[in-house]
Amino acid sequence: MGLAAIQWARAAGAEVIATASAPKRAYLRSLGVRHVFDSRSTDFGAKILQATGGTGVDVVLNSLTGPGFIEASLSCLSRGGRFVEIARRDIWSEERMAAERPDVAYSIMALDALKDDDAVRLGVALREVMDRLAAGELEPLVHTRWPLAEVGSAMDFMRSAKHIGKIVLTAPPLAGERLRGDRTYLVTGGLGGIGCAVAAWLADRGAGTIVLNGRRPPHSDAEDAIRSLRRRGARVVVELADVSDTAALDAMLARMDTALPRLAGVIHSVGVLSDGSLVNQSWERFREVLWPKILGGWHLHRATRNRDLDLFVLFSSMAGVLGNAGQANHAAANAFLDQLAGHRRSLGLPGQSIQWGAWSGVGEAEEQRERIARRLESHGVGWISPRQGIGALDHLVRLDPTTAAVAVADWSVFARSLDSPPPFLDELLARSTERVERPSDSADAPSNLLRTLRESPEEDRLAELSAFLRREVKSVLRLSSEPPLTTAFFDLGMDSLMAVELRNRLNQQLGGALTVSNTAVFDHPDVTSLARHIDDALGTALRDR
Repeated sequence: MGLAAIQWARAAGAEVIATASAPKRAYLRSLGVRHVFDSRSTDFGAKILQATGGTGVDVVLNSLTGPGFIEASLSCLSRGGRFVEIARRDIWSEERMAAERPDVAYSIMALDALKDDDAVRLGVALREVMDRLAAGELEPLVHTRWPLAEVGSAMDFMRSAKHIGKIVLTAPPLAGERLRGDRTYLVTGGLGGIGCAVAAWLADRGAGTIVLNGRRPPHSDAEDAIRSLRRRGARVVVELADVSDTAALDAMLARMDTALPRLAGVIHSVGVLSDGSLVNQSWERFREVLWPKILGGWHLHRATRNRDLDLFVLFSSMAGVLGNAGQANHAAANAFLDQLAGHRRSLGLPGQSIQWGAWSGVGEAEEQRERIARRLESHGVGWISPRQGIGALDHLVRLDPTTAAVAVADWSVFARSLDSPPPFLDELLARSTERVERPSDSADAPSNLLRTLRESPEEDRLAELSAFLRREVKSVLRLSSEPPLTTAFFDLGMDSLMAVELRNRLNQQLGGALTVSNTAVFDHPDVTSLARHIDDALGTALRDR
């Protein structure tokens, strides 16, 4: 009510003075309300008089009825002013107001009673509000959306009194099993393999018009998918535009508004990979990965925030949650999308971020499958089939969480690949068929390698290290046999990301007795030289201990 009153008063040319709790005062100031006072104290009456040079205000819209609050509001109301009471309990009667302030025009307003007592008057007022909203003279009020499935959490949130605006319960877009046949749904990255799979899902769910967006004309596989959808009766439109470019995106939406039904949903599935360790990255490679997701997502948010959308789904990645060697740029881009979904929810807008693992057969990861397959497998991570992915998408759009992760993984293997598994995986690990002992549970227990090296004569350590390194290199590179002692790692097919993985395995096995540097695998690029380097450094470390 207060936010609506501010808009209405300012549209009439009035200056607004407001009271609010501490967390909400900054928001009111951001709306341009210059004078905002504490609604938890009756001091506001004197402060408003001071701010107005002793004149006071002409109208009070009141909802504060605790001890002393009505008196405080009246104290700053000018002679002959108007007092509108919208509270329901502990309010003053007309008789009391006439006795205390006979000069004041006093009104008790109850909208719920008005619909029964004077429905025509209420209808006229509602039509005026709708007309002014349509004309842009008023803006929709900020509100917070909660899915119906989270009604309990919504009630707790409301009781906390920390929200701004109304709390609205929303049914998920697929609550009725079908999307809207008289609306348009936009898929960015829609001409890739994942985008085409999403388009087929939209068609299955009754989407009226599907716009597939990409930066380049569709390749043959995408053209085949589009023809297949059209044969099924779907209306499919291809729009070429770079959504990370504000002008290009706005122009595309303008074309859609002119030629197509109203937009009802956005699925942002753009993704580019340019992996490499940080020392081998450049700003150009970061920008190549960041901007399609970050700027594309933000521009879509900005351009559609005042539209009545059913869904706004961002395709994020598990890399933003768990990290991934060589994918700092990719992880950062997807972490932004996760936060953008939460930001939209805080504004009362639909927003959902799905953190995907790698899809098989389609998508950017599939195009680089040979390079990254060994790394994924070493972490116990598998591939999501298109059928699994679309099934998960359908389920999550129905459930409508703000963020959700989808992955095929053996979590016990994944945990073993890390120095310290993140605590939020505890529940998954507890349910895993192979319970993993966390490093923190046995901080003083040496690894098998470290125990072996400590118990071995000094002259045997180099042979033990060489044997261990051959096994680890075979595992990291997925070789059919252990490598020769003096063949260079990079001649065997190792890249910078695999070098990072080998270093991490070494540090995990050495249990803190020695930390292998980031460049050790590059500086000592075969089994023999790396084993000698570790033996020399470890000998010093063991003697010092």
